[in-house]
Amino acid sequence: MSGCAADIVNLVPLTLANRRTLEMDKDRQSLTELSLHLRSLRRDLAVKFSRLDAAAASTAVCHLKLQGGAFIKGVEALEASMNKLIGAMATHQPR
Repeated sequence: MSGCAADIVNLVPLTLANRRTLEMDKDRQSLTELSLHLRSLRRDLAVKFSRLDAAAASTAVCHLKLQGGAFIKGVEALEASMNKLIGAMATHQPR
């Protein structure tokens, strides 16, 4: 930022509410990115667990019981909680 631009920015100080809003926007963006990565991971895990289940079922190791479904449900619950938090952050107005 040039010296003149920095001077102009410094003439308009951010209020506490504006600062909090900017910080919440950054946090919400970070959570959104994490949620997207988590969704991608969940989908990838679902495919991998289904392939593993199919491979285990086709072998003599039929007694092998994988807990992939429960793990994926846990990831789904985490993703839903993150999305709920993102929504709450979007509607919250700092004071």
